[in-house]
Amino acid sequence: MLGFPPEKVRTVAEWMELIHPNDRVVVSSAVKEHIEGYAASYSVEYRIKKQDGSFVWFSDRGSAHGGMRIAGFSRDITAQKKVEEALQSRTEELTRLKEAVEREVHNTLKFQQAVESATDAITIVTPAGNITYVNRAREVLSGYAVRDMHNTNIVSLYRDKTLQKDIFACEQALRAGRAFSSENFIGTRKDGGTFGAAVSFFPVRDKGVVLFYTSLEQDITKRKEVDRAKTEFVSLASHQLRTPLTA
Repeated sequence: MLGFPPEKVRTVAEWMELIHPNDRVVVSSAVKEHIEGYAASYSVEYRIKKQDGSFVWFSDRGSAHGGMRIAGFSRDITAQKKVEEALQSRTEELTRLKEAVEREVHNTLKFQQAVESATDAITIVTPAGNITYVNRAREVLSGYAVRDMHNTNIVSLYRDKTLQKDIFACEQALRAGRAFSSENFIGTRKDGGTFGAAVSFFPVRDKGVVLFYTSLEQDITKRKEVDRAKTEFVSLASHQLRTPLTA
């Protein structure tokens, strides 16, 4: 099993010399406990050097007889140990992967909670513009449930009321993988009402390839009305002032 001639290993000292330095204490302790009566037999696993200098794993089991000698069996368990080491390594790898997945799940849940609680309407769309996810604010804004919007092209939600040039610019940006923002979009609610929308699309990439777009949307109807009222007031004030000055 070890490749040595019989005369090479005849004493306990010669045998111990071949045992791996890290395992000698384990072997000595196992045999000593048996000889001193603490165990009915000894059983130990250890590494031992072969004639070519390499180490193999041995499993020894034996017992003392008449206080003069020990009889026992040695078995080469190197292949078994390699399998155990491979299984241990695989188990550790799977444990690390499990922990990594659990961390990702935890982070995803935190992200989802943050998105769901956001006041801005958030939509995730494919590179082609098809909706895969909407948050609660998007449902409230449009009146459509998630199931109503799933796989719907997001640009189609604005096409009827928004100027064609703005729709075309948005579609061009999405096809080119560019970000896009506009405050000229007009959305349509499920009940038929409309609202002014500030819409932004941001591409999310991996190695240069767009995986999906994140869309942020705000209802700016009131802001548009205020801007329009300010413009009308300034125009009216200018007209009222200009008339007496001219006279």
